[in-house]
Amino acid sequence: MSKAADETVVNLTTEEVLEEGKKGVHIIDVREQVEIHNTGLIPGAVNIPLGHLEEAMGMSPADFKERYGFEKPSAYDRLIMSCQSGNRSRRATIAMKKLGFTDLSWTVFLAYRIAPLAMF
Repeated sequence: MSKAADETVVNLTTEEVLEEGKKGVHIIDVREQVEIHNTGLIPGAVNIPLGHLEEAMGMSPADFKERYGFEKPSAYDRLIMSCQSGNRSRRATIAMKKLGFTDLSWTVFLAYRIAPLAMF
């Protein structure tokens, strides 16, 4: 990833993500379903695997809501991308920037092992 791509995307701490989630900020976990079933989600997070992200953002709002169960974010909504170790969440923020999203941050799921999780 280039330095320029990182300049406007911030890596958040566990506490920051949990606070943002309480405010209704979208937290999108880009891990695969099997990972989610094994470890759970950050409280308030939803799952859209990285390989499905661009397709999901190209859906109509109605199709998106039917498939994912929540309103499709707009390009101006605040989004926090999450994955196991940070690699996919950083890649997801770059993909979302290319799609026109402007208020993006990322986080690492491993930091949540000591925090309460929403388990399946």
